[in-house]
Amino acid sequence: MDSLTDDICALVLAKLPIKIFTVFKLVCKQWKSIVESPFFRNLFMSLHQNSASSSWSLMSIMSPPIT
Repeated sequence: MDSLTDDICALVLAKLPIKIFTVFKLVCKQWKSIVESPFFRNLFMSLHQNSASSSWSLMSIMSPPIT
C-alpha cells in the first residue's frame, strides 16, 4: 500500500475505540504496522485526549516511548 492509503487507514482506525486494536493487529501486517506506528499513536492520542474515556492514557501506557 502507498503512504496515502496508510494515512487514510490510520485516520479511520484512530477514531475507533482502543479495545479493538488487538484484533486489528491480527488482520494483516499492514494494519499491524499502522497501529504500532508513532504517527498513529500521536494521532490517536490527539483525537481522544479530550474524550470522557481514558483510551489515550491506556494507549500511552501500552506503547513504547517515541524517540
